[in-house]
Amino acid sequence: MMLGTIRWNIATGIIGFILTFLISYPNNVLSVTLKNSFYSMIIMFVCMFGFRFVLGVLMDPGKQKEDMQGEEQQEPAKGTTIDLTTPADTELRGGLSKGTLDDSDDSPFTPLNPPKLVSKVKNGTPEELTRALRQMSEK
Repeated sequence: MMLGTIRWNIATGIIGFILTFLISYPNNVLSVTLKNSFYSMIIMFVCMFGFRFVLGVLMDPGKQKEDMQGEEQQEPAKGTTIDLTTPADTELRGGLSKGTLDDSDDSPFTPLNPPKLVSKVKNGTPEELTRALRQMSEK
């Protein structure tokens, strides 16, 4: 499924070796330059295998279609259709309105009764209100 031949890998490796050697030689010792160039050649050689494989997959859709058609004859494709019908209300509720839920408690439902907020000072005098305001601002 790969596109091209091994010559592409060898050519890419040699180009990587030469470029790395030319760029690295003015700044490094010869042994370091050769080592880095060799590593570059190996990396470029291996990466070219992946690149050729990806190109082979992208450039050969005819073979993939033939493979897909053979699979479709054996088994229908799953997930290729969308059901656009709206379900009935009873299906959406799932039987919740019919009381089919199983309660583990025998006690009936009791709503919460939170305490009501009531001010302690009802229509207080202005002096009491100012004193309360001063106490709150001091804290």
